[in-house]
Amino acid sequence: MNDRQYRQMLLNRTRRLTPLFASGAGDGLLRRAARDVRGRRTAQAAWEAVSPPEWATVARVASCREGVLLIEAAAPAWRERIRRQAGALLRPLQERVGGLKSIRVVAPGEEEQPDSAPR
Repeated sequence: MNDRQYRQMLLNRTRRLTPLFASGAGDGLLRRAARDVRGRRTAQAAWEAVSPPEWATVARVASCREGVLLIEAAAPAWRERIRRQAGALLRPLQERVGGLKSIRVVAPGEEEQPDSAPR
C-alpha cells in the first residue's frame, strides 16, 4: 500500500465514522447509545431505591425510553406481583426519573412485544 492509498483509506474510515458522532437533528448513534445507557443507569438506581429489596434479585431495568420504564423479571409470579405494585411505585419513580409515564413488566427478551397487562 502506497501513501496515497493509505491516506484514502483513512479518509474513507473518517467518512464512515462521522455519522456515528454527528450532532443535530440526526443525533449520532453513539451519542444516543450513551444517553440510553445513562438513562438506564438512572432508572436502575431509582428502581432499586423505591422497590422492595427482595426484588433486586428477581427484576432489573431493561430500558427506559419514551417515558416507559421496562422491567424484566424471569418468573411469571414475580412479573404479576410487580405489575400489581407498579401503580404504587410509579409516583416515587417519576420523582427520580424525569418524563416517566408508565411501567411495563415483561419476561427477559420480550422487550419489543406488546404487553397486554395493565400498567
